[in-house]
Amino acid sequence: MIVGLPHVRTAAAVFALIGATAAGCGGEVRIRQADVETQAKRAAGHLIGRAPDAVTCPGDMVAEVGHSMRCILDSNGSQFGVTITITSMDAAGQNAKFAVALDKAPIPT
Repeated sequence: MIVGLPHVRTAAAVFALIGATAAGCGGEVRIRQADVETQAKRAAGHLIGRAPDAVTCPGDMVAEVGHSMRCILDSNGSQFGVTITITSMDAAGQNAKFAVALDKAPIPT
C-alpha cells in the first residue's frame, strides 16, 4: 500500500520563478537549486492537495525554454519522480515559468 499520495497522477502546474543567475565561463543562465526545489514543492502541493515533505533536485537548472530536470518528491515515506520543464522565459532571463509533472507511481524501494 502506498502511503501519502494515493491519488497522484501526472499533471502540471505553472509558477513564476525569480532568481536566475549567470554562471560558468559562457555566462550560461541557471536557476538556483534551492529556488527550483521551493517552487516545485509549492506546485506539487497544489497537485496533491497538501505540501509534500520535500522536493530534492540534483543541482541548478539551466534556464532555457524546453529544458527539463528530474527531481524527487518525498511524502509520508514514499518517493515520487517529478519532472520540471521550463515553459517560458522573459527576455532578461530573470523570470521563468515552468510546468511540474508528478509520476503516477512511487519509486520502488
